[in-house]
Amino acid sequence: MEHLNRRITSKVDDSFDVIDPSKKSFYHIERTYRVAKEVKIDFRNPYVIGGFRLPESLESQAAKVLPFKFLGRIAYAENVEENVLTGKSLLTLPSNTSAYLSVKRILEKAGYAKAVNL
Repeated sequence: MEHLNRRITSKVDDSFDVIDPSKKSFYHIERTYRVAKEVKIDFRNPYVIGGFRLPESLESQAAKVLPFKFLGRIAYAENVEENVLTGKSLLTLPSNTSAYLSVKRILEKAGYAKAVNL
């Protein structure tokens, strides 16, 4: 939001906002949309992603009410939490980790799968 208000750029190809299951999080997305229009920032592909705490039951609501395209949610994976708590790189996670696979699907929906070589 801060960068939008400062109008650091007037054109954005892709933006990703991660939401959680809170009214504040949903409001933030709506406010981002409003501010971008007010300061005339051209968003080519504004995306919304559900964080792992967003319940599956809210996915369809997010897709309906938010002004940006909802790409899905990041799945919870215990080994991600372990890596974060122990300071290990997330790059060491196996490619069959549920969180990894969900991010891969999200990136594919955004057209990034080939660019990041997943």
